[in-house]
Amino acid sequence: MITIDWHPSSAHLRRWAVLTALALGLVGCLFRFVDWGVFAQARGLSTVLWSFGAFALLTAGTGTRAGMPAYWAWMGFVWVVGTVVGTVSLAIVFYGVITPLGLVARLAGRDRLQLRPPAGSTLWVDLPVVKHDPERQF
Repeated sequence: MITIDWHPSSAHLRRWAVLTALALGLVGCLFRFVDWGVFAQARGLSTVLWSFGAFALLTAGTGTRAGMPAYWAWMGFVWVVGTVVGTVSLAIVFYGVITPLGLVARLAGRDRLQLRPPAGSTLWVDLPVVKHDPERQF
């Protein structure tokens, strides 16, 4: 589980503000100056990213409580996006990879856990004999 520091120190807040402003500035440049074809209408998003980055740098960059609303908004947004993406990706892996492998194994008759009763009248399974070395106890 991800834990978020909702009351960061002033040094942590300043570091977050600088890194967020740099990251949002770079992503905003990608949206503004790179022709993505499909995302041609997303050029206005660069202004939003640059504005939030500048707001974070101006408020949280001071390390005072004035930057806490920007920090809280960003951390809440990132937590929601991370939770949704993590859940969806785990569901895709489980239902797209693990479940089909289990179905194929079941159709092939594989029983690694030996859940089906054996043909005999007893459930006893003889273990292979292992030669023990008295020098090596484990």
